[in-house]
Amino acid sequence: MILSVSSFADTGNIEKERVVLRVDSSGDVGRYAVLLSKLTGEHPSAGNQPAYWFPDVPVNEGDLVVLYTKNGSKGKKDLRNGRQAHFLYWGMKTPIWQDDTKKLVILEINKWISSSPSVLKQDDEL
Repeated sequence: MILSVSSFADTGNIEKERVVLRVDSSGDVGRYAVLLSKLTGEHPSAGNQPAYWFPDVPVNEGDLVVLYTKNGSKGKKDLRNGRQAHFLYWGMKTPIWQDDTKKLVILEINKWISSSPSVLKQDDEL
């Protein structure tokens, strides 16, 4: 896992609310997704909560990935010591991190498949 949660900032304020993730080793954040989850007992539960799959963005150890809750356009900013901050936007209309029952779950996605109804043949037996 190349990402770890550094902080939640300005929770409850849709214009500023964000999660700051630290890049622990170089890679591509496009292999990761985050889930908004609720804690059910000791385990997170996604239920009917939104997910965010990061776009393909190469990152280096020491960089920051800043995921804003609101809409916006991705960008980046140079930091000290050759590091960068990468700004990404979830596209939500309301704040999501204003209470401690909400949890952020980071998933590393190494394998996946995709399909849609229009490309699949109908099974005549069903």
